[in-house]
Amino acid sequence: MASEAGRYALPGNEVYPEGVTYRPETGEFFVGSTTDGTVFRGNVGEPGAEAEIFLEPGEDERTAATGMKVDPAGQLFVAGGDNGQPFVYDTSTGQALASFRIQPENEMIQRGF
Repeated sequence: MASEAGRYALPGNEVYPEGVTYRPETGEFFVGSTTDGTVFRGNVGEPGAEAEIFLEPGEDERTAATGMKVDPAGQLFVAGGDNGQPFVYDTSTGQALASFRIQPENEMIQRGF
């Protein structure tokens, strides 16, 4: 049986996608790149279309984009990979809403927290 899944191109030569999330209200999906933190946006209603760059690399401290989740309010949560910093963005505008610094448990213990 052939797959019904569409194919979507991601622009760039060194894109290593990791983390995908879907917003059913709009048909949008978001994909992150582990190489530089770029976040791409596409729409499942446009199979074969190239996804667009939604969040440019270097706009903030995001150096990778690994796990992702969109909540019902349209907020995109992006795990920052090695820097241990999650980010939150508005899916309509791309505006950064929040970021957090998280320290590994062993570092907190070493620092006396």
